[in-house]
Amino acid sequence: MTTEFSVIYEEFAENLEALKAVVTAFSTPGAGSGKTRVAAANSATLLLAATFEEFVREMARAYAKAVIASCATIDDVPMKFIKHVWSRYVDGFAKMQFDNKIKREESISAAHSRFTLFHEFSLGDLSKDIYKELIHNENNMRPQQINNLFTISNLSNLCLQISETYPLSGHFNSPDQGKIHGLLLDDLNDFMQRRNDVAHAIAMSSSSGSDQLAKDIEFLRCIGEAMSITLGALAPKPYCSLEHAQPATSPIAMQAAPAPSNGQQGMLARLFHRLRASGNGPH
Repeated sequence: MTTEFSVIYEEFAENLEALKAVVTAFSTPGAGSGKTRVAAANSATLLLAATFEEFVREMARAYAKAVIASCATIDDVPMKFIKHVWSRYVDGFAKMQFDNKIKREESISAAHSRFTLFHEFSLGDLSKDIYKELIHNENNMRPQQINNLFTISNLSNLCLQISETYPLSGHFNSPDQGKIHGLLLDDLNDFMQRRNDVAHAIAMSSSSGSDQLAKDIEFLRCIGEAMSITLGALAPKPYCSLEHAQPATSPIAMQAAPAPSNGQQGMLARLFHRLRASGNGPH
């Protein structure tokens, strides 16, 4: 069954395949000098981290939308959700810039637009698209950061919940949810630490080998598939009032249109754009 989460996961998996092709290309004998291979491996590490982080954000936004779609009125929205909406608004004040007239006017305009959006949502207009503003990570996408993005929508400890699905139990070759959860935390923290080491390195003296990168790609793919399965099962059903309910025999069938494929070149272009947008500095 196609869900919003499975569609997001499929695109993520395609992006990982494109990255895997890059890793294979620079790991073949004669593929440039040693420094060239180090630079390529480091770039692939940063790009992999940026791709994973955007994937998690998209999944968290999709889950938040599902939660709101299940609500009839603003009174049905979890209080934690509304509180976080306004916390995000207040957090934005710290980033306002007043160095010159242009920055001052842009900052005030952005703050006003954000206030209007959140204010109308909080008064009951649940159609407002607040999710890009709402779901945002300030730090690397370590396990706790992942959990935090979903806690907004009243979903607790997602990393533990996905640890009982087959993609991860198969990856770690264990049926023990607690053990899988511990290994998941260790391996994801280890990957993010290597990502930071690359981002903050002054000299390109070392990098993850192609074998390690291949393992990283497969590990993150398993996390992505596990999230797709878990969120698809946990997401609440959309609210439907009695007067708008379709009869059980309704011939209307919703089918997700397959996403157009632009080939590996197009996927890589989008991936590198995402990396540039994410930045390489500390999170």
